[in-house]
Amino acid sequence: MADLGPAEWLVNAWLAATFNPAAPFSIPGVYLQLHTGLPGAAGTANALADTDRQPVAFSAADDGTITTAGAAAEYLIGDDGTVTHGSLWTALESGTWFWNVIATHPVTVVEGDVLTLSDGLTFTLDGWV
Repeated sequence: MADLGPAEWLVNAWLAATFNPAAPFSIPGVYLQLHTGLPGAAGTANALADTDRQPVAFSAADDGTITTAGAAAEYLIGDDGTVTHGSLWTALESGTWFWNVIATHPVTVVEGDVLTLSDGLTFTLDGWV
């Protein structure tokens, strides 16, 4: 547990409310957009061209970490590139951007590929718990 900042239960509750649509006060859904560079302050920069967002589901939060669960997100790749980042949105199209992430390992893709993100992708708030 961190010496300063929120309690572990608060971090877990916040993660659950943010990422798990079944939780109270949650967003309507979570959709991941792939990026070839930093998504920027609005989550719109460097999006992998012609590649749609896909829904992702999450397990319960624990120890300040939340993990994807359930069906793996599959992307039909519309343009060549290297996926280095992602952005999270509240809808498949339009919606509200709310989080940027960085890939632990960049993935090179070519037009026509199907990129499958396995379950077990982990989001952690470092230094909070």
